[in-house]
Amino acid sequence: MKKFVFTNEKYQGIKENEYERLKLDMQNVDKEIDMENAALKRLEESFDTERERFAADCRRGVGARELLSYQSYFDYLQQERSLQLDRLAKLHERKRELTEALLAVHNELRVLEEMRQEQYQQYCKEVAADEAKELDAHISFTIYERAV
Repeated sequence: MKKFVFTNEKYQGIKENEYERLKLDMQNVDKEIDMENAALKRLEESFDTERERFAADCRRGVGARELLSYQSYFDYLQQERSLQLDRLAKLHERKRELTEALLAVHNELRVLEEMRQEQYQQYCKEVAADEAKELDAHISFTIYERAV
C-alpha cells in the first residue's frame, strides 16, 4: 500500500518558517514601538517640567541670557520630539508592512492546507479503489477455485 505524500510539503514548511519569522519580527517591532512611546513620554514630561520652570522664572523676571538659554533648550526638545515622532511613524509603517506580509503568508498557508486536504481525499479514494480491486480479484479467484 502506498503512503500519502503531500506534493507541496517542503513549500509549506518554508511558508510556516516564514510565518514564524514574521511573527517574531512583529513582536520585536511592537517592543520597539513601546520603547519609543516611553521615550516620547519622558521627553514630553521633561518639556512640561521645563515649561513650568520657565513660567515660574518669568513671574520672577528673566534676563536675556536666561531667556536665550530656555529658547535653545526648548528648540532642542522640539527637535528631539520631532525625531522621536519620525521614528515612531517609521515603526508603525514597518508594523503595517509586517501585518500585510503575515496576512499574505497566512492566506498561502490556508490554501496549502486546503490543497493538502484535497490531495488526501484523492489518496483515500485511490486507496479505496485499490482495495476494491483487490477484494474483487480475491473474490473472483475464490469463486474460480471453488468452481474448479
